[in-house]
Amino acid sequence: MKHIMFHATLVKTNEIIETEKNKYFKKMKQKSADYDMKISNALKFLEIEGETITDEKAFLILKDFMGDDETIHLFKNVIEKQLTPMNAYRINSFKKTFSKFNEREALLNTFGELESTAKDLFIRPLTKQNSSILRDQEFVSKYMAGYADIADPLALVNLAEIVENLVPEDN
Repeated sequence: MKHIMFHATLVKTNEIIETEKNKYFKKMKQKSADYDMKISNALKFLEIEGETITDEKAFLILKDFMGDDETIHLFKNVIEKQLTPMNAYRINSFKKTFSKFNEREALLNTFGELESTAKDLFIRPLTKQNSSILRDQEFVSKYMAGYADIADPLALVNLAEIVENLVPEDN
């Protein structure tokens, strides 16, 4: 009976997490050939700019892709690789181009951690630790549940607070 209750709680927890995640991360529609051509052109412009690219130029090249997190992630990697190793830190100064993407990526990572924590909360096998203490001349053994070793319900609450802090005010 306890296992059924844990499973039902896990299913409900996962549904809530997925519902909240879908509020902020819509599935992208199939990309057209025209969109692929825009990506190709943007890559060429980035290549032309090379390591001298600025945040303003990057934004002008990439503004049509804002909201497409996967594509922006790839463009960010391209720009980062173009910068010389001594200038790679400059990618952090591309606030106009990547600040919203960085916030969304942090939010997505937090949702991933929520999902992982929820999964581990109930399906981790119950382990027992033998804790013995010497009382007078007698050993007393005590068994403790091991669920909290990996996941703790409080961890879900803490992650949910992080999500609330990362969610933009306009949502």
